[in-house]
Amino acid sequence: MRRLTRFAARTAGWTAVLVTGVLLGDPPPAAADGIAAEIRYACTTPSAAAEVEVTVTGAAPNRGRIGEPVRFGRVKLTVSIPDSANDLLGTPPSAPPDTPAAMTGSMRLAAMVGQQGRGVDAVWPEFAIDSVTPGEGGGTRLTGSGAVPTVTAAEAGEVTLTPGVLHLLMSRTGASDPVSTVTCLPVRTPTAMATVTIVGAGGSGARSQPKAVPPPSSVQETDVPACAPLESSEFNPDEKLALEPPRFDDVVDLVPGPRPYCAAVSGLAGVRKLGGAAPLVGDSQVELDTLMKRRVRPFYSYRAGVVLANTAPSSATLLGFGFMPTTATTVTRQVATPASAGSRLGNFAFSATNVGWVADYPNETTAKAFTEARVDGVSVNGVPLKVGERCAAGPIFTRLYFFQGDDETGRALVTEGGRGLATVDVPAFTGCHNGQEDLGPLLTATVSGPGNHVVIDQGSLCAYGFEDCDADRILYPFSVSRSGVVTGTAKQVTLLSTGGGKVVCESAALKFQFQRGINLDGRSLGRLAGGEFDGCVRHQNVPGQPEQVATTVTLDRVPGYFRGEFAPTIGTQYRIGGFVIKISDSSGDPNCYVRIGQTDGARTTADLPLDLSGKFDNDTQRFALDVASPRSRVTQQSTCTPEGFARNAQISFEDFDFHFSPSVTIKVTKFT
Repeated sequence: MRRLTRFAARTAGWTAVLVTGVLLGDPPPAAADGIAAEIRYACTTPSAAAEVEVTVTGAAPNRGRIGEPVRFGRVKLTVSIPDSANDLLGTPPSAPPDTPAAMTGSMRLAAMVGQQGRGVDAVWPEFAIDSVTPGEGGGTRLTGSGAVPTVTAAEAGEVTLTPGVLHLLMSRTGASDPVSTVTCLPVRTPTAMATVTIVGAGGSGARSQPKAVPPPSSVQETDVPACAPLESSEFNPDEKLALEPPRFDDVVDLVPGPRPYCAAVSGLAGVRKLGGAAPLVGDSQVELDTLMKRRVRPFYSYRAGVVLANTAPSSATLLGFGFMPTTATTVTRQVATPASAGSRLGNFAFSATNVGWVADYPNETTAKAFTEARVDGVSVNGVPLKVGERCAAGPIFTRLYFFQGDDETGRALVTEGGRGLATVDVPAFTGCHNGQEDLGPLLTATVSGPGNHVVIDQGSLCAYGFEDCDADRILYPFSVSRSGVVTGTAKQVTLLSTGGGKVVCESAALKFQFQRGINLDGRSLGRLAGGEFDGCVRHQNVPGQPEQVATTVTLDRVPGYFRGEFAPTIGTQYRIGGFVIKISDSSGDPNCYVRIGQTDGARTTADLPLDLSGKFDNDTQRFALDVASPRSRVTQQSTCTPEGFARNAQISFEDFDFHFSPSVTIKVTKFT
């Protein structure tokens, strides 16, 4: 059992940090100790299975400070596939097998950032496979590299970086099955591939202490089951809980691999008759990928599994019959039905395109379960009312729908959690007795009926450290102080390409549309309504041509999105995206232009919208985009490629520092 304290049970506004040991002494200047690992992976496709060797290398400091980003150097992945495992690469083409350069694709390694048993996904991007060569002693060697996000620790101690699942997506010219999707798991429990020692912000190494914030009185201190792997990954057979089918018929089955996860949940259960809601706080035990289906081109993924939620007792005081203060402590739990063969599990299915793909449908998850609301500690108008130990309403059919983004709002994966909405019918209460008096009809008249809204915020899935999967996994809600248009202006911005291309604009302005509110889903804070770039010139070094060319820069495919996300390990981060930047010479052919979006190697030649991260400071009203954006590139849909802007050239964003006016306050919601 795990103790859910009053502090730990807060629905939002955590100040929790990763609790670690104390390190004394000032740190020396950061040294490139490096990222280094050699891991043996077991890889599978729908038609093949084999083991491969994976090497991870890169630069990393050996020391860091609390609250300051730890920056890693460019990371390189090398996958060595033996001759005996070439089936992983797809059906060999008719050409001789010693032509590996005919292959393209991408690779993505899941990297976990850990501190004293707690783990959070570092969200490493996909790396394009930039080299395909014969391996030593035969076989094929794939290499790819790229920049990875920074990590910011909130407490002193050792922060580790550990490799996880590896995904490969490869296209081989001339193959009868041109695309191969490979999923690889470590053969043995991997060890850390990098360790960074974090010391105090002042160099003392003294551990910062979280500030205790009074929690809402409606969540009780209690014991809830520790979040551990479920005993079963079998779907609940009740027909009412049947999975939502895949969106498309032309999907193929993948090798299922049920994997245990944990997620923190919080939310509200509304009572329509009483005009209020009671809080829900707890953990969910999840088994993901009991069923997996996929279509490669255009990409579509279907992942299904089972879930069991464990919530803490909560109390709320509402006005019964419109005038009588009614207080009750409620425990909501999943229950079995006569048709479920004893299973209390809920079934869920995630239906999506991958992040970065363009599609006319959303990423979405539908979860179905039967729940029961058990009531205790009732008082009406201040008078205690005993209802017995078996007073409950149920089973309650609950269908939660999680909208997890589209091209306009940005897409999220099932592992990132989200906000689920449901409307439930509460049946009559039974087993409610005060001595010989049956109080069921009273509670039924007060609470039961249709149209009761449920809101659940599920945090990202945690695959490691099941005992401590709480504070850093909650999906924190946000608050926005202003409705309407807010304009961000920058005095000078520069677009740079890895090919040497450069565009400088004297000024830029982005227009955002916000909606005032609290307890907002961070993934839907606002829209990017448009943008303007003035005084732009493209720099070039072409003999016989001017060094600077007047250039027009515009945003295409707006509106875009403005999103927020928070975790104690990384702080608050904001993202804008859903648009493409278009560059053309002002006096040239209007049909000759460069387009800047995202690209993911062999998957598609279509424009993929940008997704850019940054920081916002409420005091200075400064919104600064990160300079590096590894997936931002010149897209294949560019009709011209002036000097330095070849297709697939990586783009960085210098001095994209915008100041907001009128001012707006955007922050993580704090409940006190």
